[in-house]
Amino acid sequence: MKKKHLALILATMLLPVCSGTLTVQAEGTGKTSLYDSDSGFASEISVFKKDQNIEETVLYDAGGVRITATGINYANYEAELGIRIENNTDRNLEFLAETYGYSRNAVNGFMIENGYIGMELAPGESGEDAAGFDYNELLLHGISEIADIQIGFSISDDDNNYTYTGPLQVKTPLSESYDYNNDGYQKAISSKAMQYTYGYTVQKFAAKEAFNSGGIRILSECYMENEDGEHSLMLEVMNDNDFVAHFTTRDIQMNESLVYDSSWSYEVINPHCRTLVTIQPEDILDEDEMAEYGIEEIESIGFTVNVMNDDGIVVAEPKVLVIDV
Repeated sequence: MKKKHLALILATMLLPVCSGTLTVQAEGTGKTSLYDSDSGFASEISVFKKDQNIEETVLYDAGGVRITATGINYANYEAELGIRIENNTDRNLEFLAETYGYSRNAVNGFMIENGYIGMELAPGESGEDAAGFDYNELLLHGISEIADIQIGFSISDDDNNYTYTGPLQVKTPLSESYDYNNDGYQKAISSKAMQYTYGYTVQKFAAKEAFNSGGIRILSECYMENEDGEHSLMLEVMNDNDFVAHFTTRDIQMNESLVYDSSWSYEVINPHCRTLVTIQPEDILDEDEMAEYGIEEIESIGFTVNVMNDDGIVVAEPKVLVIDV
């Protein structure tokens, strides 16, 4: 199962959920002050900064195909990376980015499930499109301005011959000073201000390594509940390798009972990037099924971790992990 966008998991978009909550941007600070008249809570959350751009950059030039990043446009709800594609071959070609079959998009070293592009070009034809990255999704990942964007394309012809570009990166001036080892996501997801704004509650958060093998680390675990009473275990996974890693979870346990005996999640992680792996109990068992297993309240979630490279070679020893929630 491919994970949902983090913003969709949390469900509430754009506006604070508390009737007595007011958000006001403090001029010149790049922050938003949040005050709740009922609780007296006050804090700050970042607002998205829209002053970083790129030089026009050729990302890919091979086999008669040229892909160019033309610039970043900051629209109302998303940052848009402009893409121009030229098909100088004698074949009809289809170009896809951010699909279930091929996903290599990342912002500031964090895999992001935004930035879909789909384009069909005849021989000698060129076209332009934009990969959009939603501000809410970025902020929830602890990203408030763009240092770099990675995007990857699958290219296919009418005979189903495929070429894969791998991750293609373009940088803004911020990349020279950006701290790619920062804990912005951890601060953002556990922030009270973000919880009020997006309508979720963090029930447990731990910034500890639950897994470290083969250049793959689980950096943090966050167990949360959204307004609909749905729960999510979010695992922050880092790929320290120079190659693309394929991270899967399977054989899901709840309270030490095996409740799902197959592959659950599958994530692709670019080199030196991180991603969020999601396990949502209510997507596995409904209320009646939980009762059949004798689960009144979820106390722990277990799963088996598998990691491979692009060639299907196992690069980390499979391990069963149990996370207390």
